[in-house]
Amino acid sequence: MTETPLHVAVLDDACVIKQAKKFYPQRFPSTTWPGGLGGWIAVTTCAVAKRGLQFMSGLVAGFLLAGMGASGQQPAPLRKISVVMDDNFPPYVFRDSAGGLQGIIIDQWRAWEKKTGVSAEISGMDWGEAVSRMKAGEFDVIDSVFETPERAKYLDFSKSYATIQVPIFFRATISGITDVASLRGFPVAAKTGDATALILQDRGISPLLLYNNYEAIITAARERKVNVFVVDKPPALYFLHKQGLETEFRMSEPITTGEFHRAVRKGNASLLQVIEKGFADVGRPEFARIEKKWFGQTLGGARYLRYLGYGVLGGGTLMVLLVGWNYGLCASVKSSCGCTRGTVPQLSPCWIVI
Repeated sequence: MTETPLHVAVLDDACVIKQAKKFYPQRFPSTTWPGGLGGWIAVTTCAVAKRGLQFMSGLVAGFLLAGMGASGQQPAPLRKISVVMDDNFPPYVFRDSAGGLQGIIIDQWRAWEKKTGVSAEISGMDWGEAVSRMKAGEFDVIDSVFETPERAKYLDFSKSYATIQVPIFFRATISGITDVASLRGFPVAAKTGDATALILQDRGISPLLLYNNYEAIITAARERKVNVFVVDKPPALYFLHKQGLETEFRMSEPITTGEFHRAVRKGNASLLQVIEKGFADVGRPEFARIEKKWFGQTLGGARYLRYLGYGVLGGGTLMVLLVGWNYGLCASVKSSCGCTRGTVPQLSPCWIVI
């Protein structure tokens, strides 16, 4: 059998060697082509098949990589986000009798869902826990949050959407409290994780009594465990009236004013943009309707109508008195001058112009 010199650089391929040994197990020199044409066909077929598989593998991998690149440029549409917030801040967010979340912020997020088509999975909890878990990366968004230098290290904030005053509340029997400095020496209650608590700590106010939520502070005040507290004004007034303590406490001018924001984890600009655009699309008329629902309508109109009624009644009474007085004066003038209807007709009727 004729041996042909080997001129193909695929002899070391395992597939080629395997096929050569299959055809010629007894004769397989490393530098010759065994078997003439038959061996060449077998070896060449195997080599071509192997190179074809390698080419197809490369082609498939290329398509996969291209697909991954395309998906990186066009991420899948956002379908759901997780939102955390305080659950004890009426009327913005608080729980109903069944334990469900309700309030201004809840209604705003439901309106946002309708505009964006994205589901907002809302979790409410004590504020200190909400801040800690957001910082740990457990949620996409935190709402009802004040912007502070510390929080700016790990959060990016939206535009503000509500302004909240923070006064000092103190029992009516206490006087002389006007600002943070005047709190020194008093035990002062505040909420854990609250921006106000940080302000009091920075100003050296001690002892500082920290509670998990605002309602717990007002309950402690009712039990006379707390006489002075620094709490955001809307929930403080709500719980003071709810527990019948509104006449037992006074409040100072605001020691600070905070603003509600929504915030995302630092660097998540794309999500922040989606959130901002969604709320912008909701629009001010819808926000005004929601706020009117939860803040209620003023009683000013009815009060003014009542005052108008009093004015009309008083004016009518005065007119009757003036007319009676005028007739009496006229009669007195006639009597004093001896005038009668027959002799002095021009005096009838008799009017005194005042």
